[in-house]
Amino acid sequence: MSWTRRALTAALIATTVVAGSAALAADDPAKPERHPIEPFVGTYAGTGVSELVGGKQSKVTQRDYDVEIVKDGDNFKVLWSSIDFRVNDGQTNPKAQGQTVVFQPTVNGKLFKGPEADLMQGQTQYWAGIDGNSLTVYSVTISESGGYILNAWTRTLQGKNLLLAFRSTVDGNIRRTATGQLAKKQ
Repeated sequence: MSWTRRALTAALIATTVVAGSAALAADDPAKPERHPIEPFVGTYAGTGVSELVGGKQSKVTQRDYDVEIVKDGDNFKVLWSSIDFRVNDGQTNPKAQGQTVVFQPTVNGKLFKGPEADLMQGQTQYWAGIDGNSLTVYSVTISESGGYILNAWTRTLQGKNLLLAFRSTVDGNIRRTATGQLAKKQ
């Protein structure tokens, strides 16, 4: 083998080794990718309104909201509660409700599954999706009549705060909507 040919072969091998090392460095597991939930992590509180749709007239009520989003390894947990300030016969009757759901990643990377549920036993199935600066939590339940109740809570980052938009549909018809603004507490 001539000297020129050996030099070209050595240069080709060196180029291949350097290119291969650069490709491995790009996939370096020591530098973890940012979890898509990280921008949402925190505790938020705020107010808004809820509107019950249908019937003879819609009912609008004031709401207080609390949301906490916690990252736990590859999973994350969403805790939310609301207090509905209903007025009946001139009396305010606050009604509190809340939920905590842990979500696990799927192969998609932006879709997350909640705990397994048996819909035929009246359990609720949850899942979540992240699209840009919006985190949407979905739930579906089969109603006693065999129809479905589909809920969607969209929490959109606005600076450090969250805008909430909720929609509940029963068999494709809107039953309740809610909106709110929540300030980040920590």
